[in-house]
Amino acid sequence: MMKNWGVKTRLMAGFGLVLVLLVVVTLAALLGLGTINQKIDELVSERYPAAVAANELITVAYETDLLFRNATLADDYDEMDKELKKLDTLDKKAEVLIGKLKSMRLDAQSTQDLQDVMRQSLAINQQKTALLRQLQLDRTTGAAFINNTYAPVSNAYRDAVGKLVQHQGTVMDTGKQVVATSATAAFSVILIVAAVAVVVGLLLAWVIGNQVIRSLQSAGEVAEKIAAGDLTHDWRGQTLGQDELGMLLSSLKKMQDNLTQIIGQIRDNSHDVAHAARTLSQASQQIHAGTDAQSASASNMAAAVEEMSVSMDQVAQNSVDAEELARNAGQLAKTGSGDVIAAAHEMQAISGEVGSAAQQITELGRSIEEIGSIVVVIKDVADQTNLLALNAAIEAARAGDLGRGFAVVADEVRKLAERTTQSASQITAMVATIQGSAQDAVVKMSNGSRRVGEGLTLANQASDSIGRINASSSDVMQSVYGITGQVQEQRMAARDIAVNVEQIAQMAEENSLAVRNMVDSISRLESMSGQLSQTVLRFKVR
Repeated sequence: MMKNWGVKTRLMAGFGLVLVLLVVVTLAALLGLGTINQKIDELVSERYPAAVAANELITVAYETDLLFRNATLADDYDEMDKELKKLDTLDKKAEVLIGKLKSMRLDAQSTQDLQDVMRQSLAINQQKTALLRQLQLDRTTGAAFINNTYAPVSNAYRDAVGKLVQHQGTVMDTGKQVVATSATAAFSVILIVAAVAVVVGLLLAWVIGNQVIRSLQSAGEVAEKIAAGDLTHDWRGQTLGQDELGMLLSSLKKMQDNLTQIIGQIRDNSHDVAHAARTLSQASQQIHAGTDAQSASASNMAAAVEEMSVSMDQVAQNSVDAEELARNAGQLAKTGSGDVIAAAHEMQAISGEVGSAAQQITELGRSIEEIGSIVVVIKDVADQTNLLALNAAIEAARAGDLGRGFAVVADEVRKLAERTTQSASQITAMVATIQGSAQDAVVKMSNGSRRVGEGLTLANQASDSIGRINASSSDVMQSVYGITGQVQEQRMAARDIAVNVEQIAQMAEENSLAVRNMVDSISRLESMSGQLSQTVLRFKVR
């Protein structure tokens, strides 16, 4: 029953019982002391005064007898009268003592002895009166009267008083024995009750202390196991009370269960984090490779655009030369067919240059299309990285304080992915612009090539007929002017393409740097997940 009591209730019950026993001991002591006080009071206030009065009464009897003997032995009447005057005092004292004894609460034997003394007192008083008359008549005969008549009555009186004195002595002895017996009994009762109180107190202290110490030892063992990382304590078969110590053990059990659940979740989350880190590492390697390829493609494209720009400069210069030649051809057309043939050859060269430029622009368009494909891949990778970073942030939130560092890394990864997505979108827009410009350049170069071909046809026709060359020289000049304008436009477009390609190359370099940072962060994340797994392995769970 005490198992369900609280520690406070147990202690109060134990101390209460000890206090009750202490009260019992006190009551027993007070009862014994009361009995002893009663006996002592009875002995002092009743029996002792009775014994004293009886002893004084027999003393008065002896003094009276002595007085009569002294009176009979007196030399003259004056001396006898002097002795007899003391008789009244002794008689009054005897009456006072007998009255005092009568007023006392005596036992039956003492009362009977007192009545006998009173009867003998009447007899002795009669003899005293007779003796006094005899002494007044003839004092010489007093001795004979005392010996023959007064002495037997006096002896009987003294015997009665002596019997009373002896009985009072016996009563005093009995009273002292009763007091001693009462004191011994009271002391014995006090010792017995005190011994019982001590035994019961020690037993209660042992029982309560044993229960408390056993529960505290069990709680201490469980706490030491939990502190050492051992969460495998088996609570089956262990009874948990409803007192404070039972509540302590229940709290330890709940703490162990919660820690077991938390450690299990952390262990699972650490595995998930490690797996996600490996996945992110692989994805980051792919992104890194893609960004390297993108950077290389951008560099190649920049080189190609640079070459195209140089070619366009050459084409522009050639178109200027062609314009000059056409002008000279118009002026010198009349000089002869040799010059016309030379112009035809020059136009053929222009046609070749224009065709070469058109081919380079076509290749540039294909490269730009490849850049667009690469940008799409980068955007997909960035989207996947953003999704992985979001999942990593969710897992870090589940991990609580242990996943705080991982959450920071996941947030940085997410930011890098968003920047990569934005850069990819910008590159896509630029690529679309470049593709449109390249297609326009191809169309214009095709037109230029076609027109150069027409000019070449005209030149060939002019070689057949100077007249026809002269007639069509103005048309050739117009065509050359158109080619020059188109070449200038292509030159400006090529410069724009070069600027855009340079921006693409810079963004590719930034993406590569961001990916390298992401790879480093993921490596740190993987290291942290490994450390978390090692920390969790320190705990033993069921």
